Formats: sequence, C-alpha cells, structure tokens
Amino acid sequence: MSNSKLKSPFDKSGVRYIQLSLLKSKIIDAMRFSERYWLIYKRKTFGLGTIIDLTYKKFYIEILFFTNEDVMQRGVPLVKINTPTETQYDFNEVIVNPDFDEDGTISPSKILKRVNNLIDKEINYHLNVLNTEIQLLSENFENYPIEDNPYFRKILIYYPNLVLKLRIRFENYPNVPSLAEKKQLIIKKFKEPISEKIKEKLFEYYLDSQFLRYGKEIKLLDEEKEFIIEKQPDTIFQKFINKIKSKFRVILKEKTQDTFEEFGDLEEIIKEKNFNNLEIIKNWNVEKPSHINDVIKSIIQIKEKSQLLILNNVTFENILHNVSFKIHRGQSLGVYHNSLYSDKSANLDIVNILFEVISGEKSNFSGTISIFGKEIHPGIKNKIEGIFFASENLDSKMEHLSIKNAINRNIYIRGKRKSRKKLLNNALEATGLLNRKHEKIAKLSKSARLLVSISRALLTKQKIILISIPLSEMGRLESEQFNRYVEKIKKKFHVIFIIHGPQNIVSNCDRIITIKDNKAEIGTINHFISKIPQSGEILTIELNNPIENALNKMLDIDSAVFIEERKNERYKIYCIKENPEEIINKIMNTVGRYIYNFKRHKATLEEYLEFSNIKEKYV
Repeated sequence: MSNSKLKSPFDKSGVRYIQLSLLKSKIIDAMRFSERYWLIYKRKTFGLGTIIDLTYKKFYIEILFFTNEDVMQRGVPLVKINTPTETQYDFNEVIVNPDFDEDGTISPSKILKRVNNLIDKEINYHLNVLNTEIQLLSENFENYPIEDNPYFRKILIYYPNLVLKLRIRFENYPNVPSLAEKKQLIIKKFKEPISEKIKEKLFEYYLDSQFLRYGKEIKLLDEEKEFIIEKQPDTIFQKFINKIKSKFRVILKEKTQDTFEEFGDLEEIIKEKNFNNLEIIKNWNVEKPSHINDVIKSIIQIKEKSQLLILNNVTFENILHNVSFKIHRGQSLGVYHNSLYSDKSANLDIVNILFEVISGEKSNFSGTISIFGKEIHPGIKNKIEGIFFASENLDSKMEHLSIKNAINRNIYIRGKRKSRKKLLNNALEATGLLNRKHEKIAKLSKSARLLVSISRALLTKQKIILISIPLSEMGRLESEQFNRYVEKIKKKFHVIFIIHGPQNIVSNCDRIITIKDNKAEIGTINHFISKIPQSGEILTIELNNPIENALNKMLDIDSAVFIEERKNERYKIYCIKENPEEIINKIMNTVGRYIYNFKRHKATLEEYLEFSNIKEKYV
C-alpha cells in the first residue's frame, strides 16, 4: 500500500494513532532523564536526535521508532538509526535485534541504553587513541600538559647548551595536529655557558632600538632564561627577527660549534608555514595517521637516544641481572627490593653498585648503557658529568653553617647578584627549605640534611640525582612531603630522580624497578598492582576469639589465599579465583559473628612483592 493511501498519523480513529501515541509516550519517558537527546518528528513517526562531540569530529545521530502498523503497512523496520558520518562501532546490531517491552511493542528506553553504550565505546576508543599518543610521547620526550588539557602539550628537546620548547595540539587527532599559536615564531631556552651579561646586552641593544622604531607591535619577553618573540610576521618585523637570529647564531657558534654545525636550521623550525609544508603534514592520512612522536621527529633533528637515560640488559657482579629501562628528564625512577626488611646491608650494596654503574664509577658490567646519547662501555671507568649522589652525609665543615650558606659552599654561581639570589631561593623553595634557611645544619634531621644535599645538586644544574633513603628515615608525613618536593623539582629543574627507599616513596615514582632474586622488573605502580587478581583488591579482617572449627572452615576456602598477620586474629586475604563479594559472603558464613574489623583496599607495592612470592603455590 502506498504512503498516499495511509491515514494521517493524527487520525484518532485509526489503530496506528493509538500505537503512535503509545510510542511517543515511551520515547518521552526514555529521554526524560537525558540532556543529550531531543524529540524529533520525521517520516511520519517520532524519534530522538542528538549531536555527539568527540572533539576531533562531531556527528549527528537520529533514532526513528516505528509502530507495528508501520512495519506491516509500509515495510519499514521497527527502528532506524541514521548518522551521516562513519563511526568505529556499528549501530546496525540495534536495528537487526531491537528490544521490546512486555506489551510486545518496541522499547525506546532499552534501545536508547544500547545506543548510549555504543556511543560511550566510540568516545572511549577515541580517548584510548589519544592516550596512546601521550604514552608514546612520554616514552621519548619530557613533556607536560598545557592549560590542564592533556592533548595540548609542551615538549622539551635538549641539546648540549640549548633547550628547545615546542607546543603542539593534537586533541583533534587523527586529524592533523597543529602548533600552539600562529604568531609563535621562536621559542628557545638557553642554558649556560650563555652568560647573563651577553643576554642583557642583546636585549638592551636590540629591544630598545627596535622598540623605538616599531612601537608596541613587538613583544619580547625574558622569563627564566626563556626568550619568546611573538608577532604576526611581516617584512619589516622579519628584518628585526633576522637580526636577532644572526646575533644568536654568533653566540651559539662561539659556545656550541659542533651542535650548530649539525643542527644549523634550529632557528627556523617553529614557523607555522614551515610546519604545514612538512611532508608528514602535507601527506597526512586521517585513516592511517602518523604518530605525534613521528611529527616531532620530522620537525626537529634529534640524535638517537639523546633525550634518554637507557639501560639495556645490564648485569653486574652476578648480583643483579638483566636491568633494562629508559627514562627522560622530568621523570623519576624508584628502586624497591623484595627483601628490603630482612637484609638491609645486602640491599644497599646492590643499589650502590647500580648507582655507581650509572654514574660511570664502576665498569665491570655487561649490557649497554646510554646517557643522553653518550654510550658507556664496559671495562672503561669514566665518571659521567651531571650525575649527583644526594646523601644525608654532608661535609663536616658545613655543620656550623646556616642552610643558606651551606648549600652554595664551594659552588660558583655565574651571573649578577640578583640572578644568583633568585637561583638560590628557587633551590631552597623547591626543597621546602626557604623558610628554614637560617637554621644551622648541625640541628637538622637526617631527612632535612638530605634536602640540603638535593638543593646543592639543583644549584650545580645536575641532570640526574641519585638518592638512597633508609627504611626508617622518614615517617608517613615526611614521606608525603618528600614526594611533593620530588614532583615539583623534576618539573621545574628538569632532572631525573632515581630513588631507592621505602615503598610509600618508591610507589610515587613514574617508573619502578622491583628487585627479586637478583632479577629486576620495571613498570608503573598500576602495572604491578594489576598483576594481582581482582585488579589488586585485597581484604583484611580482624577476628575476636573465633572458635577453632569456624576458623578452619574459613581457611578451607580454596578460592582465596589467607596470610596470617596476627595468630588466629588478623588475616590478609588475596581473592584468587572469585571476586571480593563472593569471598566476603563465604567469610560471613563461616566467621561472620567473630569479625570486629573489616577493610577492602588496593594492594601496595610491598603487597605485590608478597603476592609474587606466593602466587606460584596458589595460582
């Protein structure tokens, strides 16, 4: 039957009108608690419409529902989903197998729930793609989010006397990424040996003279040794930029001749025009996009391994085997030993040898070590510059000095008095010692003396700071405070921390090495905890005088591992074969009346190592 012969959908005498009214009522009920959808009328029926914003693309979805009468008279499906753009997940499964209510009619609420699940999967798929790009970036470069946007990042590239900063947006990925601002021409950060005197003359001569000629159009900033020149390029302004570049080139050639011969085009790389003309950008394929990592490498000439500290299958003295990791500036690496509580001296020996191998003081190792592109060869003892072993054991001559005078003892800081004072205060502030700078070293605790040592490392611009913290050195509050200092220092001073210590400090590190049976494993805290069944969730119970029969029944539960922490009283429980809810039910059925304390919590690093010792027996 043709559509022209159908009665009007608003003909109240027809069966279809009754069915359509019921359908409309169900649709309104389905969207009642959703701000995402609105009611639509199309093709003589009712439905829902929405716009999904995935940042990198927006797509419109409409869901049309049809009555049973429509199916028989018009040959249409009960539900139809229209979207003009391709999605990762197929909505046809909803069309082929729609959901029904108990009255035998189509169920908008059930279908809406299935569509929302597919939309959430689409969003999560996109977020996983973006997070993979962040992970790849973080494996190779120091980088940080800008304006709390994880997909707008500042990336730092290090050269011997030059730090290059690049800001790039890729929240629209897999669409082509972009530079932060069109006006951004040069962003360079110079380190010593570019002296304050040279920089001040450069600013005084060029900024003042050009400012008089071109007025407020020119914005030239100097913030923490970072030169930023911003303005939309034009012919006159370009002459000024070229003069600045020329002066920079002369300075850099004097100080870093080899670097500039190899990377002679650094001053051009951040122009948007040049960026858009890169082959990787011109040939961008949304279906098979290049990684952001590859975009960075195509913009900037980067020596292989130059941004990383890399150990690959390093073994030394038959006491630690196959140590492998890579880490860049701005990150921390924690070292944790599974026998930290039993054989402290042996643990410390292992860690000290590891530190001495990294710093070049020990050469009897096998494997490969690369420190920012410099290869360390076995059998050749060669102390590496820029690596500092921070310790609570300070020079005895500092004991009578104040913190302020002790941290720069025998350290020459270049620059004017004002800049030296600023650097000194920055180091003290980062370690929490600024308000204590007049205290005497002799009166400090061991943890405070360690912070003084770290401050000295910051003054001398060390690249890698090695720390070994005895187990009982810091309490919980001191550990939390120390973790905050580490987070602040590694980002502000761009150093690598390698820390051996208690698990509440090591667990806070970006990467963790666990040492067990003279073998090392590296991962993040989440990586290790995920190896425990039930996503690392652990139960702890305390019992009050349980009878032996009830206690034995609990211990006979074979889907869990019970670790007795206090005889017949306190137990830690690993849920091996069943989820925690099922284990709890079984425990309540056996010793429920004797429980006076109960806790569910996420496993710690220490508990992961405990579990790794018992899993072969129970799993």
